[in-house]
Amino acid sequence: MSLRKWKGKIMITYKIYDKLPEEAKQIRIDVFMTEQGFKEEFDAIDEKAHYIVVFVDGTACATARFYPLDATCYQIGRIAVLKEYRQQKIGSFMLNEVFKLLQAEGVKNIRVGAQMRTLNFYLSLGFKETEETYYDENVLHIYLEKSV
Repeated sequence: MSLRKWKGKIMITYKIYDKLPEEAKQIRIDVFMTEQGFKEEFDAIDEKAHYIVVFVDGTACATARFYPLDATCYQIGRIAVLKEYRQQKIGSFMLNEVFKLLQAEGVKNIRVGAQMRTLNFYLSLGFKETEETYYDENVLHIYLEKSV
């Protein structure tokens, strides 16, 4: 599935995958391992998740995975946007497209596991903080939730 949207003079498209595509692997390596210094980026959830990859003018620049926690709740994670695209609101675009897809499937709630430094971004998208925090690669993360 692909959707084309014009934003100023750039063309933003996305594709949904049922398995981890090479484009998503490379973005996650670039953001989490190269930029942030994580040692492990891939896990067993990658085998059961769906993926969105966003392209700007044909170049893969952002990705996220999403998978069901139960019949009415999905988790979105491993949200990564290449550094040079972060000021173009690509992350907001990507998450909004995932919200629309999940809403059409009847999903009622979305949970996100996010680094604490990105908390304000998720709050601006309507997510609410939970009290549940965890460490991943020695970085404090928090779960946030949102009704679709």
